[in-house]
Amino acid sequence: MPLFARHKFEKLAWHFFTRTDVSDAIELRGLLEGMAARLTAERVQTPADTAKLHAIQNELVRVVQRRKLTIEYLEQYMELNGKFHAEILRLAECRMLERAMEHVCSLPFASPSAFVRRQYLAPESWDLFRIAIDQHQDILEAITNREAARAETLAREHARVARRNLESALKNGEIAKFVPGMKLIKL
Repeated sequence: MPLFARHKFEKLAWHFFTRTDVSDAIELRGLLEGMAARLTAERVQTPADTAKLHAIQNELVRVVQRRKLTIEYLEQYMELNGKFHAEILRLAECRMLERAMEHVCSLPFASPSAFVRRQYLAPESWDLFRIAIDQHQDILEAITNREAARAETLAREHARVARRNLESALKNGEIAKFVPGMKLIKL
């Protein structure tokens, strides 16, 4: 088969994502978010630079402290979580990183909030919200203290919450309830 024809055939084979692809995409997002956190810690100059990040984190804490999670609070959490991650990326001031993150997060299962809905559907996973909030706090403290390597490591670890959700959902057969691109995943 000529190289051109083989390349065209290989492109057609990418219509589905495997379980490994999903896990790898989450891991890649963690690498990119780690780099963003490191660059942010290196580049912030004053407390004013991280004021917006602190405000978002405070709102996230307020939402998670609710005794009962409602769909309204879930939507607020998802919006604030997205803003938190986006603000770190903005503060990193790296266009190439922004492009790479945009590409990775274009996959329906790789964005920072992709598996958040699963936590709402599975009350036993409510603890993962608290874990994520604690991780946000640790990342924010590392950035504020200009601990670049620590910020990077914490951000990479933070992405693993999504992998834990994925594994739990696959084990419980719930994945179709919360992954918008489920038809693209071949399990």
